[in-house]
This record gives sequence, structure tokens and C-alpha cells, in this order.
Amino acid sequence: MRGPLMSSWRKSSYSDAAGQNCVELARLESDKIGIRDSKHLGDGPLSVRSSELAQVVARIRQGS
Repeated sequence: MRGPLMSSWRKSSYSDAAGQNCVELARLESDKIGIRDSKHLGDGPLSVRSSELAQVVARIRQGS
């Protein structure tokens, strides 16, 4: 996987201020979004299509 096209990873606004629960996102090549745990950068990011991420977020907001 190539690196992010964004200049940096964006930390979720819901991440814990103490840095204990940090999820970060970055736009990758060709409609992919990288998702990573900032405490475990060596594990690498999970890569999903932006439409798939939108579906997950919608279901979380619905409480599914």
C-alpha cells in the first residue's frame, strides 16, 4: 500500500484527550481511506473504500 496522499493523518474528534483511544484517518490513493490506531503504528493502517466507511459510520450513528 502506498502512503497517504494527505499531508498528515487526521485524529478523530472522538478520540480520548489522554491519547488512550486514538483513531486516525487519511485519504489514500483511488477512493481509499486509511484507518489506524495511533498507539500501534507498526501494525499499519486498515484500508477501506470511502463508501464502505460511510456505511459503517451511518450504522454507528443509528446504533446498529
